This record gives sequence, structure tokens and C-alpha cells, in this order.
Amino acid sequence: MKRHLLCLTAAMCVLAACSKNPSSSQTAQPAASSAPSAATTAAAKPGVPGGTEAERLAAAQDLIRAMTYRDTLIAVLEQQKTQIADRIKGATAPLANGKVKPEELAALRKNMVDTYWNAIKPDDLVNQYTEVYAHIFTVDELNGMAEFYRTAAGKALVKHTQDVSKKIGEIFGPRMQAAVMAAQKVERDFMAAHPNAMARPSGPMLPPGLHYTPPPKAGTNPTPTVVVPPAAPSK
Repeated sequence: MKRHLLCLTAAMCVLAACSKNPSSSQTAQPAASSAPSAATTAAAKPGVPGGTEAERLAAAQDLIRAMTYRDTLIAVLEQQKTQIADRIKGATAPLANGKVKPEELAALRKNMVDTYWNAIKPDDLVNQYTEVYAHIFTVDELNGMAEFYRTAAGKALVKHTQDVSKKIGEIFGPRMQAAVMAAQKVERDFMAAHPNAMARPSGPMLPPGLHYTPPPKAGTNPTPTVVVPPAAPSK
């Protein structure tokens, strides 16, 4: 059970990471508190995007609204929230053994989903994304992008960004998998030709300090286990 929950936590982190899709935010403007005070809006220094900090931030906020950034982000996260709920249900299935009351199990699952959602903090993400745009682009560039996203072509790009990302994933995913398998074959061939190269069990090369447990036989869980040795006790 503990292993199921640890795997689920890792999956949450991956999904959270994948949620940074730059195509969302229409109605919500980043909090006004994130804007710098008037005392800090000096003219841009050499090497810094043109315009004052306040001007760039305002232009970035306008761009985020034009991109409907927040709306799309919320839609993506809601979809992931459903996926997370399904994963949680599967990971906690062993608890449905009669020893845990159904209402307690339901409360646990809801608490885990709510904790995931609250930790994401979509509005904070939007604010931080806005600051990134303000830091990188000039006011003119931000205004130009906002103008584009308000055109028919810009709106079409926003509308179909997820569709494009999905199709690209369908192309890239198998290619990445094939590339990993090809690299692993190179390693296997090398080790076959140099059986005494390393005094270790056969398996993927690992960083120093880790050891590799070969995967179980066919028909069982194919995921190998990587174990980090415990730290030596302090003297």
C-alpha cells in the first residue's frame, strides 16, 4: 500500500509539472499586489527588456488575458484532477478490505484530491507566469503578442493548442521510447562485449551510491527497484 501511495505522489508531481501549458488566461488578472511599487519603476537598465517594470508587468497582464491563459490552465488542471482522482482510487483500493469504513475511505480520497488541487494554486501560477513574460519581453513585444492573440488566427491558436500538443505527444512519445530502448541496447551490447568491465549485476547504469535490483521474471511487475543506501550515522 505504501508503495502505491509513493508512486501516486510521484505521478502527482509529474502531472503538475506537465500542466504548464502556455495557452491560458482570460478573465483573471494576476493579483495587483504582485505589481512593483511606484518607487521601483525606474527606467529599464541596459540588457533588461524595454519599459519600466510596471509597464512591462501591465503589458504582460494584458497578454495573459488575451491568451485566455487562466481559463485554459484551469481546464487542463481540472482534467488532471479527474485523472488524479482515478489514480487515488486505484492506489487506495487495498483499503477497501472491510477494515476501513467506506465513508472514511471516501473522505481520505477526497482529502488527497483536495490537497493536490490546493497545492497547485492556479492563481499563483498565473501570477508567476505573468512575471516571466514581463521579465523576458519588452513592452512593444508584449503588446504585439497581445494584439495577435486577439485576432482570429491568435484565437484559433489558443483554441487548438491542446489538440496540437496531443498530436505532437503521439508523435514524440513513441520516438522517445524507441530512442531510450536504442540507447539501452548500446549499453547491453557493450556490457556483453566487456563482461568484466564492472563488478555489478546486469542492469541500467546508475549513479554512484545506488545499486540495482534486477526486474522480476516475466508476468510480474517489470519495474526494477533502485535503492538508496542509508546514510552513515553521524559521530
